[in-house]
Amino acid sequence: MENFLIPLAFAYQKIAQFKNFLYDLNILKTKEIRAPVISVGNLSFGGTGKTPVTISLAEKFIDMGYRVAILLRGYKGKFEKRGAMVSDGKNILYNWKEASDEAFLIAKNVRKAGVFVGKNRVINALNAMELGFNLIILDDGFQYRPLYRNIDIVIISSENRKLLREPFSSLKRANILLFYNTIDEKISKKIRKFNLYISKFHYLKLGFYDVNENNFYLVDYFKGKKAIAFCGIANPSRFKRFLEELEVDIKHFSSFPDHYSYPQNSINTLLKKHRELKTDVLLTTEKDALKLKAYSNLPIYYLKIKACLSDDLISYILKGLKTYASD
Repeated sequence: MENFLIPLAFAYQKIAQFKNFLYDLNILKTKEIRAPVISVGNLSFGGTGKTPVTISLAEKFIDMGYRVAILLRGYKGKFEKRGAMVSDGKNILYNWKEASDEAFLIAKNVRKAGVFVGKNRVINALNAMELGFNLIILDDGFQYRPLYRNIDIVIISSENRKLLREPFSSLKRANILLFYNTIDEKISKKIRKFNLYISKFHYLKLGFYDVNENNFYLVDYFKGKKAIAFCGIANPSRFKRFLEELEVDIKHFSSFPDHYSYPQNSINTLLKKHRELKTDVLLTTEKDALKLKAYSNLPIYYLKIKACLSDDLISYILKGLKTYASD
């Protein structure tokens, strides 16, 4: 499958390079707004941890007193084209089907943040400012050039380096290079001329919830338990590894396409495996669990994780925001 996608990734790269060329020549314009903008993005296709990092950043800056608005496309949601406010920082206004699974996941986890979806993130940023939000975070924003950003964070993961949206030379636009788990010295040396701030993050496994979130279980609760594991995310191997690290006895693992909606026949297939293999539980991710509320009678649980960012990284970003405020 990956070999099949390489030509498509190459074509996407060339289109992105041409667009970047037009922006560099100022033929295509970038809109600067009167609020600082932080972008969290990547170079590669697939999951590198953008959304968990976005959630953690938003939480940090809300704790500092900022009114944070998070902007994302809302892929496959009802409002992807025309745009909408999913959360006003107090109330979640739409369900996961309308908002998109990722936007709903963010709104659910960062209750005090405004969450806006839609292709036109310039309009959404301006709308957020009118409502009193004073810090904008773009989720998956590195390739979105129409909105000026003060800080560009690019996440690099060793698991997703073959299929790139843009070449490594595009990192000259970035400010921060954020590695998952381990800083790759070869890449760091390669991009040294760009003078990027380099940091890393890791995931903390918090524990398990049932799909209705009525009960919480400690992180070692399913140690040694026989499980059917399944997910519909961009990087399924990472989820599987998390469960293996927790010593869950995975008898069967099913990987569905990213943003999968779980029709009844898919649930029936999983349940058939569950009965055949005589497993104890079915384990999935938080994003997948959003879509499984109707199956609360089944032994389905999701693993809750959190992206952990260094204090030095937050201090560096905060310094950049203060520099913006003094301009």
